Amino acid sequence: MFSQPHLISKIANMKKKSSLKTEKGSALLVTIMITSVSIMFAILLLERIIPYTRQIRGMEDSLQAYYQAKGEIELAKNEFFKKQIRENIRDVDRVLTSSH
Repeated sequence: MFSQPHLISKIANMKKKSSLKTEKGSALLVTIMITSVSIMFAILLLERIIPYTRQIRGMEDSLQAYYQAKGEIELAKNEFFKKQIRENIRDVDRVLTSSH
């Protein structure tokens, strides 16, 4: 049948193939574990970043509303003072025209 050296060689080849399959399986398992840990880290990081970005967006909106309101107040003050000046000029004109 099989000679002794041939049988030993065949058994050695089978062990090599089995060892190679085990190494491939181990490499796959390590890769899956590393990927899983990376994904969990990314999710944890996003859970911390997303609320912070929402908070910053709220601050930006508040700041924009503040400056817009401040600008509108300045416009209203200018219009008020223009109106006051016009009324004062009219009063002065009336006084000047009535005294002649």
